[in-house]
Amino acid sequence: MSRHPLHSALAPLLVTLALLGGCSDGKKGPPNVLLISIDTLRPDRLGCYGHERETSPTLDGIAKAGVLFEDVSAASPWTLPSHASILTGRYPSRHGVKDHVNHLRRGVPTLASVLRGKGYKTMAIVNSHNLSERYGLNRGFLAFEYLEEQLADGSIPSRGPEILEKARGWLEAERTGPFFLFLHFYDVHSDFTPGAAYREKFVRPYDGTKDGAIDGTTEQLARIRKGIGEIDADGVRFLLDMYDAEIRELDDLLGEFLAWLAQQDLAENTLVAITSDHGEEFMEHGSLLHGRTYFQEVIRVPLLLRGPGVPADLRVATPVHHVDVAPTLLALAGADIPNGLDGLDLSALWREGAALPQRLLFAEADHNNQEPDVGRMVRSAGQKLLYNRLTEAVQLYDLELDPGESADRAEVEPESAERLMESLRAFLSGEQEREVIDAPSEAVQENLKKLGY
Repeated sequence: MSRHPLHSALAPLLVTLALLGGCSDGKKGPPNVLLISIDTLRPDRLGCYGHERETSPTLDGIAKAGVLFEDVSAASPWTLPSHASILTGRYPSRHGVKDHVNHLRRGVPTLASVLRGKGYKTMAIVNSHNLSERYGLNRGFLAFEYLEEQLADGSIPSRGPEILEKARGWLEAERTGPFFLFLHFYDVHSDFTPGAAYREKFVRPYDGTKDGAIDGTTEQLARIRKGIGEIDADGVRFLLDMYDAEIRELDDLLGEFLAWLAQQDLAENTLVAITSDHGEEFMEHGSLLHGRTYFQEVIRVPLLLRGPGVPADLRVATPVHHVDVAPTLLALAGADIPNGLDGLDLSALWREGAALPQRLLFAEADHNNQEPDVGRMVRSAGQKLLYNRLTEAVQLYDLELDPGESADRAEVEPESAERLMESLRAFLSGEQEREVIDAPSEAVQENLKKLGY
């Protein structure tokens, strides 16, 4: 992926030094906003979240220079609804983008549209069909570019270098006024294909030639998820090693880019937010990939924030959510927060020195199940309820006592389960009408299947 494999020692140092000086008082005018989404990134594979391997020196430096949110829930276990929630501050039931036949509801403001109205130049470079103009997620962007995941030969290359090259070109051309730049990376998503130098550093010996060996392709993992083929402990370890290697490869690229921002005198007055749309399953609950379930390995995501108005080296344990990203960035940029958002301005956690109001957190709009949007999740602090609308099955977990979600407590705590179910019913009763569009073409649907969707 990187043109300079493993030469990351200097870049993260430059980034850290630049960002530690980045908590300015805003005298340079409205801050720039850089939002980075790393598709399929689990927080527990990052050093700043406790991973023992050196997968993320750049992201670790950003965490040290700003705020790390320890407990962040995604709005959905797959790409399209989650990104719509990140960009609008609304749950899928409210923005209406639950599947490939939905478009962002008319009149729903986005982070880009609000900042554009405040005079920001807005640009997005995305690397997934699920973020393309088809679904309305380009709303508010003056410039928008989608780099396809698959090439004509069917391969799924890492396009991080190309994304960052385009970002540099746009920033060099747009030197006046504040900017909002949204970058989405597919590099950590399967197929797992790290560069040779990263594979050598992170991937332990594995017999990839034996019959039935794991190769890290989405196609093979999807077959195993369907019960066609098996994966053993060595295969899972191999996948995690490949995943770690891809994380480090992208982390190094981001280090180079952020060091370039510092050299361009853009770092000090730029808010940087880094998150993911969802995590990934590695057989924790008997499956692979993502999209179907609401267990923590899929629904927990990272969130790092640094820049003007953001304190350094702060870790926040309060449970927060994807829907909080947009209102928080708008508040830090000095923009008005639109009415009707589900999210909260997280800067209240350090601006006022007080806890956020008590609230429930939700997730919905799963994919690749028997039908779309089968499951639901609701959280109240450490209590988490999962509900299947087809089977009416209810599961209850205590994340403080059982972070691995191994013991269903629905039968032993029926009152807690029913209380959360009542809250879930109330939430679902507020669903707004969705804007329906034609299904993707057969060719596009076939490509989506190859990508795991």
